[in-house]
Amino acid sequence: MKIYSLFTIVTVIGLLGTIGCSQGNESGLSASQEKMGNDVNSWAKASGGDWNKLSADQKQTMIKNVGSEASAKMVLQYSAHKPEPIAPGPPPGWKPGGPPPSQNQQPPTSP
Repeated sequence: MKIYSLFTIVTVIGLLGTIGCSQGNESGLSASQEKMGNDVNSWAKASGGDWNKLSADQKQTMIKNVGSEASAKMVLQYSAHKPEPIAPGPPPGWKPGGPPPSQNQQPPTSP
């Protein structure tokens, strides 16, 4: 009985792995979603994120796919002007458990 259960589990895992690998789409998006993402990126680059520079068809396509005009404007603006990455880690000179370093901090003087 245990061998049968183990065989079943291994078979199911193998089938799921084969189904997942055969899709060939690493992003997990459908072809239409991939196309929409590529279109938005090219429209954002061409317009500089300015909603008013899009054609009426482009605006309607974005609204249809995003849900509202306000959301579509935000997506367009974000796609054109991605934020700077956040610097990782604490500031230089910071010691765990201590206060943050200040710019005017003097080294301690010995008596």
